[in-house]
Amino acid sequence: MDHLAQDFDAYMSSIERIQKAFDYEVETWPYQNLSMRLALADTAYCEWEHFLRTSFSYCVFTENDARHLGCIYIHQTGHPDADAHVMTWTRADGIPDNFDDDLFAFAKDWVERDWPFQKVVYPGREHPWADCRILPLVPLDFAVPQSVPFEDMKLTLLNMDHTRLDFAAYMANIDHLKGVLGPDLEWPREDLTPRLALADTGWCEWMHDLNICFSFALFNADMTEEIGCLYLSPSKHPDHDVEVCFWLVKKASDAGMDQRFLAFVKEWLATSWPFKSPGYPGREVAWEDWPSG
Repeated sequence: MDHLAQDFDAYMSSIERIQKAFDYEVETWPYQNLSMRLALADTAYCEWEHFLRTSFSYCVFTENDARHLGCIYIHQTGHPDADAHVMTWTRADGIPDNFDDDLFAFAKDWVERDWPFQKVVYPGREHPWADCRILPLVPLDFAVPQSVPFEDMKLTLLNMDHTRLDFAAYMANIDHLKGVLGPDLEWPREDLTPRLALADTGWCEWMHDLNICFSFALFNADMTEEIGCLYLSPSKHPDHDVEVCFWLVKKASDAGMDQRFLAFVKEWLATSWPFKSPGYPGREVAWEDWPSG
């Protein structure tokens, strides 16, 4: 997140160039009038992904970090036979001739030499974008619900404004929540910081903008306390078109709210979302029967 201003300047000055490099049939970034708030969410997304070790984004700077020249992305891929895909972009102004090709060549050599992947694909360079896409979770013209009532509470899209309440909720329930979102996710942890909490909620806000997954927070009526969260994510299970996970704080679970909330979520998804076969790992499908990754 410390690179926010330089990163924003680099891509906002180079929109047309980057759009040609990326899969603009699906990818909507960067675009005119992208706000500084979403730019912060973007860098927060990167920082949270680094913490989770699920993707890695590198900025390329001139000496002494004076000028941002471009980026290298090492990300999860939709390609069925690859472990990762790698993308690069460079800004449109003030770069040496052939720098774009040189940066890609460097990235390819570096990843194949020093990273632990069996197969890497390079969408837009050596592999078709269509083979590597991670598709939107819902159609682009679908109006995503912003909030919905549940009992005397409100379920609303989680964003950076909610960071303080979100952080307080899960850090006060660490033992209760361990393993709720899967045995392989090291969350929540005692060493989480307010900065990482902001990276987490920024990640959510950026994913909403990209239409890839949606995170909702459950608040009390006056929005002074977070009771839990609901996550709608791309499914890794072939029999389900969305992965549905949630957690509630211990006092809510102890009061028997989990089953009532699960019943509410199932009805809400059936009536207000376009999914055909939601899956509920850890609730209706054992985690060991749900694909990892």
